[in-house]
Amino acid sequence: MAASLDFFGDAPEPPAPPTPAPKPRTKAAGAAADAGAPAPWSDDDVRAFRKRLRLRVESEDAVPRPWASWDDGNLDGRLRASAARRARQEPTSVQAQACPALAAGRDALVTAPTGSGKTGAFVVPAAAFLLAREKKRRNADADALRDFRKGTSWFLVCTDVASRGLDLRALETVVNLDAPASAADYVHRVGRVGRNGRNGRALTLYTSDDAAGLRAVANIAKQTGCADVPPWLLAKTTKKAWANADPRAKRKRDAPG
Repeated sequence: MAASLDFFGDAPEPPAPPTPAPKPRTKAAGAAADAGAPAPWSDDDVRAFRKRLRLRVESEDAVPRPWASWDDGNLDGRLRASAARRARQEPTSVQAQACPALAAGRDALVTAPTGSGKTGAFVVPAAAFLLAREKKRRNADADALRDFRKGTSWFLVCTDVASRGLDLRALETVVNLDAPASAADYVHRVGRVGRNGRNGRALTLYTSDDAAGLRAVANIAKQTGCADVPPWLLAKTTKKAWANADPRAKRKRDAPG
């Protein structure tokens, strides 16, 4: 593998990398760097940088300018640190041009010698894309939860991730659109309501396929003092017999026509 990224920090040290790509040093860029301020790249800067690295770029459309360092990519801090630690301090020649093109969502055919860092040229933009999506998802989740707490929205659709750790004091009802796989899952889900002495309700939608899990839930309810647990929910029978014992199934069979 030409270049590797270790996000867990337990991989062996990689072999010594090739010489990193030099940064452009035109008069304007050099003066700005000496003054401690970054300078925008001119077309001459880009051409000089590509010429120095022997990069040949062919495209019908404008190609994003190369990255002289990982900082140029506005990467997530974790990814930037990992790239600098496990791959190299600065992009190789192929990474310098391939990374910005791929990060911009462009299709690219990249050719370079073995050991030049082609793998990293594809891995870094892919990882940046995944991290960006994860960040957006978390922001969307936070916005949805905030609107629910404020009363702007009146319902919240969640996965089992939300069954632990959320304290929604005004929540009165939990609806299980799919039956919990275990009694523990059920307890955590319905535990979002009736907190601090408040009343709460839980509604679970199920079919006979959920018989095993619901039997465990019914037993927990019985043990904790629930007086109206249907006997057929507690019965240890086959799925077919359990379904037939459901009063709703009997009413359906007895219905005319």
